[in-house]
Amino acid sequence: MYFSTIIDNKMKLELLQSKIFDNIPSGSGIEKWQDKIYIIGDDSNFLYELNNNWDIINAIRLFDRPTDNNQRIIRQIKPDLEAVTLVPPSHLLAFGSGSLPEVRDVGILLNLASQDELEYLNFYDMYEMLRSITSQVNIEGACNVDDKVILLNRGDNNHSNQLIITNWNRKQLNIEKQLDIHFLDLPQIENINTGFTGCVHLPETDVMIFCASAEDTSNGYDDGKIKGSLLGVMQNFTTQIARSDIKITEIIVPEFFKGKKIESVCIDEFIATNEFTVLVCADNDDGKTELMRLHIALSDAFFIK
Repeated sequence: MYFSTIIDNKMKLELLQSKIFDNIPSGSGIEKWQDKIYIIGDDSNFLYELNNNWDIINAIRLFDRPTDNNQRIIRQIKPDLEAVTLVPPSHLLAFGSGSLPEVRDVGILLNLASQDELEYLNFYDMYEMLRSITSQVNIEGACNVDDKVILLNRGDNNHSNQLIITNWNRKQLNIEKQLDIHFLDLPQIENINTGFTGCVHLPETDVMIFCASAEDTSNGYDDGKIKGSLLGVMQNFTTQIARSDIKITEIIVPEFFKGKKIESVCIDEFIATNEFTVLVCADNDDGKTELMRLHIALSDAFFIK
């Protein structure tokens, strides 16, 4: 079903479909592999597997931590998986936010092809290195770009947004502790700073898509009133990170994101060089997850360097 359209001079964004899941708590990360959709929750013991009809067909257990009556992991001990990406050959890599040292300095690496190869990761050393450089660690987005994994450190009312470039070791299937950090400015929504929440890279066009939301909070641990979210794009992304001159090409703040905390974005279908669909998930701090399908069309002006 068609809902709404936002157009600017370089990009057209349409909301095609939306569904709220009462039984997927706190959706924080989304990826699509082959014909399946995978959603993680920052306070869930499970990774949820959906088919193309958006039916939940499997719940893969990741943790076995105590939960409340709503099956949400108790806040003080939740791993807070917030950033997720696909890495070769068929693995889902997820990062804890790091917003609570040691408790949230965790990650998982799951082979989606078999679903029985699950490895638990410890990012404490890398996050401690970040803590010595930045004022706050709150990793919310990740995407795989060739031999790099890009991490997004979320800003808020008191902290800046950062794009972090790390080296991905394909043979060892791990992150090497070499970091390149870039500070990026994002616009406000209703006078509240927006902070990174997710990203995905399109190798076909070398475009990076990211999402960010405005939440009235001064730190990465406490929730705040949600004002809305935005979607942004960066062109020639591999060239930009190689030159260390990273710029945002375009940002849209759609009305249908108003009051929603968009947490993650992934590619749904690549249609053409300037046209594709993406999936985003929203966690509005009520224990539910909203899934949306968006259509993005880029004008010729977008590709002019």
